[in-house]
Amino acid sequence: ETPHSSNSRQVRKVLILSAPVGSGHRMASRALAEALRSLPGNTAVTVTEGDVSCLFPGWVGRGLLGLYGLMLRHCPALYALSYRWGNGKGGHSLWLRHVVNCFLCHAAKSWLDKEAPDIVLSTHATPTGIVSLYKRNYKPSLQLNVVVTDFTVHRWLLCSGVDTYFVAHEELVSQVQEGIPSGEKPVVTVTGIPVRSSFAESCSE
Repeated sequence: ETPHSSNSRQVRKVLILSAPVGSGHRMASRALAEALRSLPGNTAVTVTEGDVSCLFPGWVGRGLLGLYGLMLRHCPALYALSYRWGNGKGGHSLWLRHVVNCFLCHAAKSWLDKEAPDIVLSTHATPTGIVSLYKRNYKPSLQLNVVVTDFTVHRWLLCSGVDTYFVAHEELVSQVQEGIPSGEKPVVTVTGIPVRSSFAESCSE
């Protein structure tokens, strides 16, 4: 809901963040941007799309993407192993997530300060963790929302400071509620996975 002033609407800046690691996160991000921009009579929201590499100086983004590409090309089993380890019940992966996100948040601060979003929609765990720390340390008023693009909820998506989780199915609601940090009470809404209007139209024909 967009707040109103006495004379005019306050423009809200929405930043949609994904990650350039697989097309699903990016396509969901694109679908969200398309839907927000096509709202009838919507002049109170501006939408910016980006992926996690936009947040950092060029050398950081290129380095992270390069490492990811090397791992997938030469050792895909390592990626599968790291995914399962990160989603395990032990606390070691969450400690590593915090260390990595602290570094990335510091690198991303100047870009986020410049963009100055009011609302962030994240479709991937990495930008979720970064913006979670940014919100806690620098901008508590920021609204952080997470769109889960799978039919499971990875543990690294469950960060402090998230206001709303949008999930694909009712069975995922309990996964979010059981895994959120202690004391947190985000809204969990079942919306399905975002799809672009052209795809939805072709499926309905």
